[in-house]
Amino acid sequence: MDKTKNIILVSIILLIVIIFIGLIFYGIKLTKKPAPIAEKKSPPSGSIEIKKSERVYDKEKTKEEISCIEVKEGFNFKDIKDIRTAIDFFINKGIVYDLMDQKVFEYKIGQGRFELSKIEMDMEGLEKLRVIKVYNKNQEIMKVETRITGQLWCFSFKDNRYVILTTSAGGAHGLVSNFIFLITPSNELKLIKEIRFPEKSSMEVDPILPSFLLFKGNKLYIKVGSYIEGYDLGAYVNGFPVELYYLIHGPQISLAIAEFKEEYLKKAEEKSKECLDSGNLPDAGEAVINYLLAGEEEKAWEVAKKFFDKFPNIIIDELTGEEMTLENFKEIIKNIYEGLMEG
Repeated sequence: MDKTKNIILVSIILLIVIIFIGLIFYGIKLTKKPAPIAEKKSPPSGSIEIKKSERVYDKEKTKEEISCIEVKEGFNFKDIKDIRTAIDFFINKGIVYDLMDQKVFEYKIGQGRFELSKIEMDMEGLEKLRVIKVYNKNQEIMKVETRITGQLWCFSFKDNRYVILTTSAGGAHGLVSNFIFLITPSNELKLIKEIRFPEKSSMEVDPILPSFLLFKGNKLYIKVGSYIEGYDLGAYVNGFPVELYYLIHGPQISLAIAEFKEEYLKKAEEKSKECLDSGNLPDAGEAVINYLLAGEEEKAWEVAKKFFDKFPNIIIDELTGEEMTLENFKEIIKNIYEGLMEG
């Protein structure tokens, strides 16, 4: 009997202990401060606020309705300087469509359509290749290939919508072409501008991305980066970058360098000092080109003369010992400038 009483007593004590411990934990839970609400983080540098419609898929998810980002006056997109970072950023945000997405074979907007072939390897078996056919009202208006990479995106400004198709020729330099289409009031797709530079000029143009849209005053421009290949200046000479600006005005897109004279002069003066200090030929080329773009031809050739007076023996081919002369330099820069004006 005593044994049974002891067992009951021990059980009661254990039950009391368990209840006591439970009350302690419950009290801690009640008095514990709630976790602070996470602060809303501001968008990372280079990001943009977007107003766009939802994408519309077919059942097989092989087609997409193109959404347009809305561009408003007075707002400048922050520039993401590295092109690859910019492309990845906008694709991840769903703003730019990756044309190497193997699931999607058609993009539609209004009465326009971009039809993509299967991704295949080129004849050499080195690069991914995709054929893009562009249609307006079921009529083919363009056919183009893109290798390795390609992008498609749309933006609206005032009463107009624009679609930008970027393709790459692949190869060592991956020459890029930017095709700009207008969606007309009747929802038709119309090619209004192609921005690329002739291969003979040895110039490369960057893909046009949302971060390259900018306002000056109440006008909207596209800033297009380009790169002058070094072998324009010699077999073992580095190249240099140049920026061009295009005005977006309703159904027209036109080169607008005069509006950016201040920017070109600033870059020209900066590079003039650098080249006269360092003797660097690409810096001299960049200085002269920017003076020409600013409309200051006299200053351009003045800097060129000062450079060659100070550094008369610029070797441009280490194997042959060939030197660059002032006259040859001027001729090359003139050809580059003419090529830029054709872009």
